[in-house]
Amino acid sequence: MRFLVIALLLGTLLRATTPPALLEIAKKLHNTMATVINQSNTDLTRNNAAIDSLLVIQKLAEQFFNQVPLLQRFKPRNAQEKRFISALKQFEMLHLFALMNGYINVERRRPPFAQVISDYLKVLDFIYAPLLQAHQEGLDLNSYTQALSALQSDPADWDKMVQYFIDNQQISPKPMLPVQAFFKDFKIVELAYRLIRGEDQQDLFALLGESQDWEYADLYAAKKLGIGQDSDIDVIVGTDDYYDRYAPFYAQYSTRLVEFLYESYYYTFDDPLSSPQLDIPTLQQHPQLCFKPQYLRQKFKQACLDILKGTYKTQALENYLKTIPLVSVENTACLARNAQGKIQKFTSQNPFCLALQNSLNNRGVHAHHSL
Repeated sequence: MRFLVIALLLGTLLRATTPPALLEIAKKLHNTMATVINQSNTDLTRNNAAIDSLLVIQKLAEQFFNQVPLLQRFKPRNAQEKRFISALKQFEMLHLFALMNGYINVERRRPPFAQVISDYLKVLDFIYAPLLQAHQEGLDLNSYTQALSALQSDPADWDKMVQYFIDNQQISPKPMLPVQAFFKDFKIVELAYRLIRGEDQQDLFALLGESQDWEYADLYAAKKLGIGQDSDIDVIVGTDDYYDRYAPFYAQYSTRLVEFLYESYYYTFDDPLSSPQLDIPTLQQHPQLCFKPQYLRQKFKQACLDILKGTYKTQALENYLKTIPLVSVENTACLARNAQGKIQKFTSQNPFCLALQNSLNNRGVHAHHSL
């Protein structure tokens, strides 16, 4: 049954289709916000119609997230986990409002509305799907949150790396090279990065075409959530205000950015025409590259299986495990590390994950399997 659940989850990720009912709710949310924005001649913070609409858009957003297939499978085991999942949905409401507001305000270059929703669902999959799988297999969300809280999590640290991959996209890609799958997935990761950077990115377009505007989100945060400064004449909500309220979720985004971006420029070297070239010693020195074998050619996939069985640089892997509280292999949960450093292993049929887990056993790393 466990393997069936995982298979269904992966199938959802690969299809990433938008349920019609979910799209209809999103359209109602868009229409409600658009009516207010298009009829407003003043700043939203001083617009009574906008303030009066906050409860309506809140209820629509709650309906939206209650219909997201991924989040429907998050089943809390106790009151703390229930609060975690509730706060997660509240946090993501702000991203949804920002995307809707941006879509309404910026008509040029914008993608079709259905694509905006589909892309956002893919962001949710990227950020939370491994966590959901791990939770289904016994990961304690409270312990995981403690591990997250111990991390430094400033998404701004990845500005240069994101820009590197934007600058180095191949205009005429070679579809036979697996690295093109990396650049395709990078577009979703880049959208996630722009969302978590918030208002610092609202005047810029994501690679997929989305823009964001945080005016409605800020108004909702101040009036309904008590975030930032609220007065009769203005609303002031900054990134620091959001971070103070939602630090664990900023950390979750940051850890997923780390997993995807850290030293990933090596994948661009897996090209017969590249200089320098990717080689096996590089993979041994940077074994985390083997956690995403879908971005490597077949000869390096086979090399990774051998490397993960025990020929990797031990210190490099140990440093990585100290940085990432939930390690994914091909976007499925493989290992988790709690705040005390104890390793939990998750059931897997992935050969790369199994090789990693077995190598830790052979090296005497203390770990326990999920129930």
